[in-house]
Amino acid sequence: MAAHRQGRLGKVYVPSAAECQVPPELIRIVPETRMAAMRTRIPYRFRARFSLDMLLVDNGHDLAARRFLTPGGIFHGWTNQTLFSFRRAAKTGARLVLERPNTHPLEMSALVGAEQRKYGFKGRSAAPFEIRKAIREIEMADRVVVCSEFAKQSLVKHGVPESKVRVINYGVDTEAFTPGPKRDGVFRVVYCGMVCLRKGPQYLLQAWKEMALKDAELWLLGVVLNDAVGMLKQYEGLPGLKIVGHVDSRPELAELYRQGTLFVFPSVEDGFGMVVTEAMACGVPVVISDNTGARDVVEEGVNGFVVPTRDVEAIKERILLFRDNPGLRETMGQAARETALNNTWYHYSDKLAKVYDELS
Repeated sequence: MAAHRQGRLGKVYVPSAAECQVPPELIRIVPETRMAAMRTRIPYRFRARFSLDMLLVDNGHDLAARRFLTPGGIFHGWTNQTLFSFRRAAKTGARLVLERPNTHPLEMSALVGAEQRKYGFKGRSAAPFEIRKAIREIEMADRVVVCSEFAKQSLVKHGVPESKVRVINYGVDTEAFTPGPKRDGVFRVVYCGMVCLRKGPQYLLQAWKEMALKDAELWLLGVVLNDAVGMLKQYEGLPGLKIVGHVDSRPELAELYRQGTLFVFPSVEDGFGMVVTEAMACGVPVVISDNTGARDVVEEGVNGFVVPTRDVEAIKERILLFRDNPGLRETMGQAARETALNNTWYHYSDKLAKVYDELS
């Protein structure tokens, strides 16, 4: 949509499309390949363990999409789904832009893999072929667009020329996510995101257990992934814990954010974390880890706090600060909303247009 707002969109190739601002005539639905359809015949535990969804679905979409490419121009592709399309587009003289929402593939694999081994999960954070494909896409791209300085520095650390990396923080819809009343006086911590080891809820849960707060609640919003199932069993029956699960409705999600005293997102690896700016747009201050790219927009002690990754004591300290200082929610929440208003998708599209201008 950012390219469409700038009048730069020629065609978008997707496996499916929900209603959006992009005109239907610019959307090309790429049919599912037989390769992708095969996954339904494979048990999920095997697909997850060997990254077969990426192999079958992402590669299938990539191979199918390349057949429809038009010559020249700028081809903007999504990581892990665009290598074969990149090769075809490059032959037509197109300039290549890669969207990479996470850290460098080797960095991401190391961070998530270490966490999964720590908790005894036997699946893969990423299969070798998945990592190789992502690295080759980065090598081919004329520009790599990442969503934070954290992600950028991981690429530079692994040898990607800084000159071709551009940082554009993800935006937030400040009309869908708005401030509103907190309907009760309960001290409540809200987490939203996939409940998985990569996102760090294990450290929030440990902090919550150790604090043993009375008349307080911890809400986990998001689908529970396989690698977190065993970890969650350690916290069954934890006082105040409510596992809400996946929330599909944006109005419902915004209302759940508003019921929080603060939002905590202690991710182990996250290129940005759009849930952070969604909560901020709802007027809720945030506490995030320094491995969360959204730290680019968190001003320490003004709209939230950044704590060291995996630091349970630091998480406890910040939660207790809000419990003991009720007025912080309002003052820091107002600053959080102001920050969100300066980080919308319109700001994102303006910055993306500048990347396209470099290549035109």
